[in-house]
Amino acid sequence: MFCLKLVTLLLILEICTATIAYHLEAWHSTLPFAHTDDLLLAHKACEIATKYDAYIYTVYTGAQQDNTTYVLELNLLKCMAELPTHITPLKALTKEPQRPYNSFSVFVLSASAVAHPDYLERIVSALNEKQMRKHFHKYVFIWRNAQITQLHGLLAAVWQRKILNAVVITDAQQIYTFEPYTAAGFALKRITDEQYFYDKLRNLHKHQLRITMFKDFLRAIPRERAADGYNGVDGLLASNIVSYLNASVNYTQPADNENYGVCLPNGSFTGVLRELIVGAADVSFNARFTLPCAAAQVEALYPYFKRKLYLVVPAAKMLPEYLIFIKAFTCTLWLLLALNFFAVTAIFALLKRYAEHLPHAVRMKHGRWYELIEMFLQTQLGEPVDGFSRISSLRQFLIAWIYFSYVVTTIYFGKLESSFVHPGYEAELDSLDELVNLDVPIIGVHTLFTTVQPALKATHWHEIEKRAVSLPLYFSSFLYAVPFGMRKNWRVAFLLRGEAAKDLLIKTYDVQRRRPRFHVVKEYLRSMPQEYILQKGSPFRYKFQLFQAAVFESGLFEYWNSNALRYSSQPEFHEVEEFYEELPNDLDFDLSEIADGGGANAERTRRHVVLSMHILQGAFYLWGLGILFSILGFVMEYAYWWYRNRKVKQ
Repeated sequence: MFCLKLVTLLLILEICTATIAYHLEAWHSTLPFAHTDDLLLAHKACEIATKYDAYIYTVYTGAQQDNTTYVLELNLLKCMAELPTHITPLKALTKEPQRPYNSFSVFVLSASAVAHPDYLERIVSALNEKQMRKHFHKYVFIWRNAQITQLHGLLAAVWQRKILNAVVITDAQQIYTFEPYTAAGFALKRITDEQYFYDKLRNLHKHQLRITMFKDFLRAIPRERAADGYNGVDGLLASNIVSYLNASVNYTQPADNENYGVCLPNGSFTGVLRELIVGAADVSFNARFTLPCAAAQVEALYPYFKRKLYLVVPAAKMLPEYLIFIKAFTCTLWLLLALNFFAVTAIFALLKRYAEHLPHAVRMKHGRWYELIEMFLQTQLGEPVDGFSRISSLRQFLIAWIYFSYVVTTIYFGKLESSFVHPGYEAELDSLDELVNLDVPIIGVHTLFTTVQPALKATHWHEIEKRAVSLPLYFSSFLYAVPFGMRKNWRVAFLLRGEAAKDLLIKTYDVQRRRPRFHVVKEYLRSMPQEYILQKGSPFRYKFQLFQAAVFESGLFEYWNSNALRYSSQPEFHEVEEFYEELPNDLDFDLSEIADGGGANAERTRRHVVLSMHILQGAFYLWGLGILFSILGFVMEYAYWWYRNRKVKQ
């Protein structure tokens, strides 16, 4: 009986144990303890996320309703709790937002995703192809036990969104990324060295880079073969980047011939802006400024330089030279010299009057007042004096006057010679407040007028608008200012960027007068960053930026600029080159300092001065006045003689 009870008790205990174990197993299955593979996957993703700093880490959860990734997601969030993590359900994801900061995104994909073709397509289409600064954003996809073909399809779709920094984790030892440019094209790559995000654009293996450019007479000068690209600063930068990346290149021009392009009222664009926005080109290497209406649609490399817009006006006219003999001294000095002359004459007359009352004094032969004036004028002009007094005090007075006259006469003729060599000019227009005095039309491409308008005062813009002559945008390719400026009988002003203004000054330089024919108004109209633009969301941005920074820091930009302009078409090449070298880059200068021949080239400037009729006209006016006064004097003398003779006869 005891044995039966013991067996029954043991049987009941065994049944209870089995029941408890069953319930424990069922309860245990509901606890969020990770499968070993899930835990390793979560830790690997967390390790990669921790290795790369980001402003925000986004985890996209809720892959499928079958809950196959619930434990993985839970452990991933627990691991990344120490990072600034934001959780977003995949169901709520429609389009990845624009992020002005660096980010790190983790997608947890369901193992059953292969059974739902639209599932991956929806996730990939949510990635923002226009995300700016792509190299700042990293993407990790956790896809447990995915096949190679599935990985290839996923990463190929990611690359179509122009995303470079993407990896897929299938298990702790299987991490894949892709190489977009190999000799065979797109290829998967298994990561074995823990370098998850690296430079994938080191070598493009002759894959094509699409560059949209147009002719610029200073910065992008077409070579003999269109396929060879351009010379000039912009052309050399483009060709060197192509060589640096080991790429092939396809140069295209804007189909609408609008060059830089503009924003149209209907929201569309023209020129290279349109080519980049619609995806017909990767980059434009024509340096430019970008207005706010287009800046949001493209990306730009760092602007190392500024582009200033200037008003270039005709140089000031030469002052009238028929008064050159009078303008050698100021009016105040002439008045002082006249007062001094009459004062000297009066003092001498008084001294002579009292000196001649002395014992044994001899009166002067020509001592009347008008004879004294004639005598001092003769000595002023260096003529000898006849019949002067023998009184020593009067002789000392005359000697002092002769010395004084010699000094004044020497200074006068020296200043007169200087006036011949360096003629005077009217004041240059250097302030926008003086636009009311501008009496010529202002020619410029219409986008330049649109650009400067917001930066000007209403009064200044009104004066420019009244004189504005707008040209179509394709004129930005041509040296249109020089043909206008070379016509001596045409007086026009131009609205130009700094480089074009500098080029115009040199190409229209008047070698005979040693003076430019145009003047750059010191007060520039607007200053904007000078930049190169590319597609919004372009993967090439960081690579182009690194190369541009290297070129800038090495001084190649300055070297290319210094060799960009050649003026061999000018017969006096060395003089124009000297003027070019003296021009500062920012054009914030006074041209008279250069035109007047100061500095090291002053001696050479004086030797090359050409005395034209315009400068020597004063001498002919003086000669004509001398003849006129001589005739008037003769008429008066003859009239006086005739009157006296008639009176004697009567």
